[in-house]
Amino acid sequence: TYAAFFGDALEITPEFTVVANARYEEMELKRRNLNAEGTLENNGFERDYDWVSWRVGGVYKLSDELMTYVQYSDAKDPINSNILLVNANQDFDLTDATQFEIGLKGSWLNGKAESTLAFFDIERDDILERFALDSVTNVGGRTSQGVEFSSSFMLSDDWRLSASAAYTSAEFQRSANFQQFAGNTPPNVPELTANLFTSVDNIAGLPIEIGASVHYVDDRYGDNANTVTLNAYTLTNLFAVYRSDNYRVTFNVDNVFDED
Repeated sequence: TYAAFFGDALEITPEFTVVANARYEEMELKRRNLNAEGTLENNGFERDYDWVSWRVGGVYKLSDELMTYVQYSDAKDPINSNILLVNANQDFDLTDATQFEIGLKGSWLNGKAESTLAFFDIERDDILERFALDSVTNVGGRTSQGVEFSSSFMLSDDWRLSASAAYTSAEFQRSANFQQFAGNTPPNVPELTANLFTSVDNIAGLPIEIGASVHYVDDRYGDNANTVTLNAYTLTNLFAVYRSDNYRVTFNVDNVFDED
């Protein structure tokens, strides 16, 4: 792969800044298949890809404590293993993705708390799904929209608390030659996720921090056909940290209650 990219942030006014990025990328891809006897099979291929991706956005300062932002980006998905399963007679493109996001970021309680609220809309097209040991097909696209919220607080000089939650609505889109999954929810996409984290530092005046986190994941489907449901779960994790000038030691206990 080869790439060249450029980015810039331009302050239009003291309150308004525009951010833009552009990237040109090339990829030379070769696939070779060997059978069990080590003989080269005839379903390999060589293909060259090139594409331009870009992002543009803006940040507006509403006050010293509050700002709003918006961005739009167009890019190819990171190269995944599915493109390596394409055969010589298939002329599939890389998966295209666009994302729109708008949100608010602010600090309050005299800088002791920070919060973010965001709405996002993501569209992906030319998605490749694996259907056999070494072959894929183009199943069309996926869309997802959602809202995310997060907040963090310094309840005291040594006590931190943070919480976040996200709601996501996602579904497969119809394509010209593949409608089997249209309207279904992609697998492993929960509608609701939530996290809670807290820690206390300088325990008994020592460089020791202890904390806990709770992570909730809603029900989600386990297959493209939406015939298998994976149940919701909540994980609780504990940790302790000892710090020195030259090192730190961390002790973790994951999934304290042995949740399936």
